[in-house]
Amino acid sequence: MTTTRQNLPPCCHAVRIGKKDTPKVRFKSELTKFAVASGKDEVSRLAFALTEARSALQLDRSGYDASKTASRFNQVDDIQGYVSSVTSYLSLVKGFTVAPVELVSVAKPPVTEESLVSHLPAEGSATPAASLQEPLIGSTSTAVDTQSTRSKCLSFCNWKDVLTSSSIYTMNARIEYAQCLLASGLLMMEEASVKVDVMLAERVTEINENDLKIAYQLFLHAAGLFEACLTSINIPARAIGAEATDLSVEPTKKTEEATPVTTQVDESALAKWREEQRNTNSSSTTVPTSAPTADAAGTSAASSEDLSVLKRLPDLVNGRFPQLLAWISLAEAQELVVLRGMSREFVDYSLMAKLSMDLSMRYKECHAFTARQLPCATSSVAERIRLYCTFKDAYYAAVSCYFQGAACMEKGDAKHCAQAIADLKKASTLIQQATQRKAAYDAKLTSRDEKDRLFAIKTVYVRTEQIIQRDLHIMTQRNDSVYYERIPEPQHPCEPLGLVRVVALPAVGVHPIWYEKSVATCLHPSDPHSATNGGAHAANGTSATTRSPTTEAHGSVQESGPRRDSCCNGCVIS
Repeated sequence: MTTTRQNLPPCCHAVRIGKKDTPKVRFKSELTKFAVASGKDEVSRLAFALTEARSALQLDRSGYDASKTASRFNQVDDIQGYVSSVTSYLSLVKGFTVAPVELVSVAKPPVTEESLVSHLPAEGSATPAASLQEPLIGSTSTAVDTQSTRSKCLSFCNWKDVLTSSSIYTMNARIEYAQCLLASGLLMMEEASVKVDVMLAERVTEINENDLKIAYQLFLHAAGLFEACLTSINIPARAIGAEATDLSVEPTKKTEEATPVTTQVDESALAKWREEQRNTNSSSTTVPTSAPTADAAGTSAASSEDLSVLKRLPDLVNGRFPQLLAWISLAEAQELVVLRGMSREFVDYSLMAKLSMDLSMRYKECHAFTARQLPCATSSVAERIRLYCTFKDAYYAAVSCYFQGAACMEKGDAKHCAQAIADLKKASTLIQQATQRKAAYDAKLTSRDEKDRLFAIKTVYVRTEQIIQRDLHIMTQRNDSVYYERIPEPQHPCEPLGLVRVVALPAVGVHPIWYEKSVATCLHPSDPHSATNGGAHAANGTSATTRSPTTEAHGSVQESGPRRDSCCNGCVIS
């Protein structure tokens, strides 16, 4: 039975996590400190490639300011172009994490009898005085270490920490790799939320289909970047909610089962059977959530030393923040699926109820994870995310119950009319609980940009309350005047159904420039001018960093220089 009543517009408001920007990096001047004597030209080439690739990401502060006037993503192909820019920069960074001996075959001179004799002292010169005058350790000014990575050469890169609003140095290339993935994913979420705000200001039947698709793909690709960030720091990604189901897959008939075919087909049983087949097929073809196609930036050969600084990076410690963002991105993508379904002329309310229940479960898990794992007491960002998730949990639980009642309204008989009243009454109670949580979340939107969004959010949310009360009033009047049915108990929550899947980051290899022998060996593993440069650090397995990240409340960074050794300590032969 068709109806002309206005459909419920879901309040698919997307949370604004914050900007993870970075100051512009002077790669040439910084990398020159690590350059070998004969590799300054190659360092200039490498620095130019890094500068161009990093600028294309538009993650510096000037790039964020430019985004206020124009969107970076006006069509779906723009997303693929941006992902290509991300992988291009990551491939350059990955070259720092691989030893030169693995990039190019550094030919060693063959050991022959002549070469051994040539190292012997000439006849008549092997005197005790001459032997004592020879240095115990030969000069290594021209020798290049090809066994160690150049990971510490990127210790000068700086990123904003979102949870603490401070600036922190990356310390090595692997951290730079993970920080870039996290910042790029946050940028995509930011751009998607802007497009969602525009759609919320429109009628549900007048939504721009192109903007809807772009925002949907932005959320899915952002989730892929967050999971790739987890993989880069050796943390497996986890999944929550219902498994993604492909509704376009046709069920396959099982020929091995000899079941009698009846002419009378039970439509409800057939629909249930098809649903079971879809779930079976989707579970066998589901893409693993750990995104195995995304390269882990040398995970198998990475040293624990590069990742030992993670405990000093709140955004990356234990992978909690990237994991939470991946879950939220998928949930917000599924909200757009519900929005698109409600914009159609004919709405499948049963499907919308299942999708909304899955959203409620996802946000409930996100709220519990945030409360346990993130510093909500000290971080305003973490507290805002927690309140956002608890609001969305209650909201979509109420919306799912409403959709169950709306599905009963379409039946048009006495039994389903009474059942619709029961479901709509329950939805009315649940939406009141969501209203209280929304008030707590609105109180955390303190910035000027966030306050400007409150009007659109309030308008859509109030419309949800009005439609629930409208349909409850319609069905109550119909039952009181026509059916006189007894009101039963509300239906149990429906089974959740997920329709979103992460778009994994393409595999990232080492940039071709690193396979040139002159480029692969143009840098020292650490600063040769540092007072602590030597074999002691390599032997002890400690970090010979020249900076130590120190977070401050106002976002400044204090740099501590390397520890000074005494003259005797510098002369010790270990």
